[in-house]
Amino acid sequence: MDMRSVLEIVLILLLASVVLLFFLLITHKLGTDFRDWKRRRLKTRYAAYLRKFLLGRDGTILYPRGKLAYATLSSLCIERLESSSREDRALVQHYIRGARLVEYYRKRAGSSSLPKRFHAIKTLGYFALDELKPEFTGILEGDEPDEIKGAAVWALSRIADEEVLARITQTLSADISLSSKFNEYVFSNVIRSFKDKDITGAFIAFLKKLKGDRRVSPVLKRDVIEACGACGLVEASRPIVDLFFAADDQPAIKIACMRALGRLECEEYAGVVTSALFHNDWRVRSQAAQAASGCRDSAVPQLRLLLYDDYYYVRINAARSLLMLGQEGLSMLRSERDSDDPFVRDTVRFMLRE
Repeated sequence: MDMRSVLEIVLILLLASVVLLFFLLITHKLGTDFRDWKRRRLKTRYAAYLRKFLLGRDGTILYPRGKLAYATLSSLCIERLESSSREDRALVQHYIRGARLVEYYRKRAGSSSLPKRFHAIKTLGYFALDELKPEFTGILEGDEPDEIKGAAVWALSRIADEEVLARITQTLSADISLSSKFNEYVFSNVIRSFKDKDITGAFIAFLKKLKGDRRVSPVLKRDVIEACGACGLVEASRPIVDLFFAADDQPAIKIACMRALGRLECEEYAGVVTSALFHNDWRVRSQAAQAASGCRDSAVPQLRLLLYDDYYYVRINAARSLLMLGQEGLSMLRSERDSDDPFVRDTVRFMLRE
């Protein structure tokens, strides 16, 4: 066979592969469009039945058939759970039980496929059904991958009570999660669950015990404090103040306390921040210098001294806070315009131009 024949065969194969790939692309596009069209139809149909059910006009529960139908109905129910009142959430959960969604995702949670199990547990967690607590707890007690345990922790946080809170804290203290954002997200869910169940006092009691609990790592304590601030848990202000003053050797906790108290608009915020302006750790001083912008004029003299701090971030945050503290802060900046320290001089002049 000569070279020309070989080239002709190669070109024919390449042409055939291009045609095949084009055909597969068109087929995939048509299949995706059809699935989207079917999903929209299913969502419209399920939404109508669910709306009538919630309004009490029709008690009929439409059972899904097929993977796409289950996914569509569960997604619709989750959307309603996230946006409804407590009374409507109870009705949506009743619909979820009646539509056999729980049984379907329970079976998928027992799959040998890790992604399927993870998705099923997360979906069951979104349903926020108290009767699923033993199943999620059983996952934590078993020999499961950290990804599955993490999904179970998140699911438990959606139905948290005192028992669940202790279990979640114990599990996260074992370092199955290396993400502080995940921990904060979990405890934010816990706080919302306690609020829904009107047992916020139990969470405050847990927060008070954190100060002397050595079984809980400083990192996890910090994440709990951040969650209190993110959720606007005003009742946590006093325990967080206590945690702040008890954590002199733990800069991360002191910083988290200042952030949370600033969000909670605590009356003792100014005193907490002022006490941290000359902490021996520059990270605490830097956060305090930044937070001092919310302390009115009480921190102006201390901020002037911090303009000469050994660390850049402390200095720049002090200058910015002085700029935001009204006329007294501006006067203090102007008095340092001709400072012998070149950094202070240049920073002050830059801030005044701003």
